[in-house]
Amino acid sequence: MIKDLKKKLISAYQTWRKGNKIPRIYPNPSEWSNIPSDITDALDGALHLDRVRGVDSSGNFKVRYFINYGRHETFTEAINDHATMYRYVYHYCSKTQMGYSFTY
Repeated sequence: MIKDLKKKLISAYQTWRKGNKIPRIYPNPSEWSNIPSDITDALDGALHLDRVRGVDSSGNFKVRYFINYGRHETFTEAINDHATMYRYVYHYCSKTQMGYSFTY
């Protein structure tokens, strides 16, 4: 299993080194200042986990962390709202006798 994983990792690395573009899913440092504050605020909320501390039935002190799905939803909505403002729309263009015809 380890050998198989190693082969896959080496293959992926070699493919990447040949110049294939792996999509970047995070902003670079200069882009962070251009991100709307509602998105960065929602991201900050989504990255924080709720912490619950207490004593279990055996008397041992326990700490547990939980995802706050409400904050995650807020972040997803902020991203989606921003994305709809820049949605790609396909326009079909065909040549006719009179020139070009555009279909929206």
